[in-house]
Amino acid sequence: MFNNIKKYIRKYFGFSESETNGFLIFIPLVVAILVVPSFIKSYLLSSSDKIDPEDERIFHEWVAESQRNLQVKDTVEIIQKSFDFDPNLATISELIDLGFKKKVAERIGNYRDKGGKFYKKEDLLKIYGINKPRVEELWEHIKIKTIKKRETPSFKKATIENSTQGEKALIDLNLAEADSLIKIRGIGEVLSKRIIKYRNSLGGFVSTDQLSEVYGLKPEVIKNVLERYYVEAPLPAKLNLNEDSIKVLAKHPYISYALAKVVIAYKEQHGAYKSIEDLRKIKIMTDSLFYKLSPYLKVDNADLLE
Repeated sequence: MFNNIKKYIRKYFGFSESETNGFLIFIPLVVAILVVPSFIKSYLLSSSDKIDPEDERIFHEWVAESQRNLQVKDTVEIIQKSFDFDPNLATISELIDLGFKKKVAERIGNYRDKGGKFYKKEDLLKIYGINKPRVEELWEHIKIKTIKKRETPSFKKATIENSTQGEKALIDLNLAEADSLIKIRGIGEVLSKRIIKYRNSLGGFVSTDQLSEVYGLKPEVIKNVLERYYVEAPLPAKLNLNEDSIKVLAKHPYISYALAKVVIAYKEQHGAYKSIEDLRKIKIMTDSLFYKLSPYLKVDNADLLE
């Protein structure tokens, strides 16, 4: 019975488990503060025809003080700090100090850990669950250092210029052929074909980190690959959430057949996807999976993340 009450409160108010426990403790305290003084007063009046004026004065002062304390608890606001910050560099604790919820701050941290970058202030608004009014209040404090999205091509140019001195030019991994990959130390015919097959099933690499997802490709071999190859700013083939079938979606390495069914079922129940952000409403869609998938998805409308 008690667990059912807790589940109902969590579902209705959107509380976490700790917030629910605090709520269940706070409510009885409020009731006690409001009811107990009246009960004591009634008891005292009924138990004695004469009440000491001094005791009555002390009692009324106690009641008034209790009510003032309750009002302070109800009206107190969390003092939020405001200071300049870079969302690409700010720590979790700094983001919390700025007024963002702990879960949102951790979500920003996870996004950065997965290679995500904030190139402009508006990018911060794309974080799921973020307090948009608070972002607007901090707008002038958001200081994002200029980030070069494509530093690899410039490095490529430098190596080409020095190629006459024996250095080899870097190659875009999305344009590589299996026969050229075989030349890398540690990669044979099987691994080279496996890399190309995985790249094609993805729709193109968007990060060199995805090489670690290729079965049998060891870290030391990946290091050898990156000495010769880079990943160009991606323009991968994209799946259309509003048009592609379960069978087509499930062919992608990041989408299981079960997830593909849920994606299609959500569309049939709620109508066409307006943005790939709608996928976040699916319970089994985790933040990490969404960040991995988002470069490979589109809807009929323009993507919000592009």
